[in-house]
Amino acid sequence: MKTLYLDCGMGAAGDMLTTALLELIDRTTFLNTINSLGLSDMEITAKNVTQ
Repeated sequence: MKTLYLDCGMGAAGDMLTTALLELIDRTTFLNTINSLGLSDMEITAKNVTQ
């Protein structure tokens, strides 16, 4: 089991933190894990965007 500690003493933007976490492990595994937390009426998805 791996453990990740976040020291957010200066704050952390939700979108930036989520993107950083998404890059740590397989995208599908990350999304399945987040979506299995039981948050009602909510599903997290990811897509590539080019501007």
